[in-house]
Amino acid sequence: MRRITIGGPALSDFPPNAAGSYVKLLIPKPEGDGHTYVRTYTIRHYRPEANEIDLDIVLHGDFAAGPGTLWAANAGPGDPVAINGPGAGTMVDRTADWFFLVGDLTAVPAISANLECLDSNVRGYVVIEVPDLPQRPQLPRRDGIAVVWATPGESTGGYPPLIGAARSVRWLKGRPFVWAACDFDQMKDLRQYFKRERGLSSKDLYISSYWKKGVQEEQHKAIKRADADLETASP
Repeated sequence: MRRITIGGPALSDFPPNAAGSYVKLLIPKPEGDGHTYVRTYTIRHYRPEANEIDLDIVLHGDFAAGPGTLWAANAGPGDPVAINGPGAGTMVDRTADWFFLVGDLTAVPAISANLECLDSNVRGYVVIEVPDLPQRPQLPRRDGIAVVWATPGESTGGYPPLIGAARSVRWLKGRPFVWAACDFDQMKDLRQYFKRERGLSSKDLYISSYWKKGVQEEQHKAIKRADADLETASP
């Protein structure tokens, strides 16, 4: 991951609680015809006194280097960038009895912002999939929140690492709020688990896909819309 700090007077009207919401970067296409790629990123920090935001961007490597990765890998001090936003972030319901946050590296900025909004004495879990343990990101600490790291090659009950780790967590007493974001295919598995097996309703669950392997953001949005239509139509 690479942290990019964006600053300028155009950020002066951002709301003070902008961390956890999102912006859309408008990255010029190489043709130079004024068209842009649009890429969505969570605001990790907002410093209104300095008119600055931090974006933590996953660098997918050369084999999957899309416009966002290429821009983040090559951005330097003084480079201009256009953004839209901020859009509203989705935060946990702080009235819940306990909290369960699940995601991969793309969700770490939003998970971190959610942890920061919680009291120090909350209970629950964070489950995050990372490429390997040395690449574990630093998370805001909450003493009652246990952190579980899932890595490739692990298998719990025959499930992929993130799914198996999430399913292995001991369910606590009281009303939970579950926040989950990851790639599209794992999101569908997690949604099945939380909604069908655990019986959570939409008021106790936020779940979203932030990306899908093999496609860029434009195609992913279309896939998400079609999936949402099917989910709404399901009995």
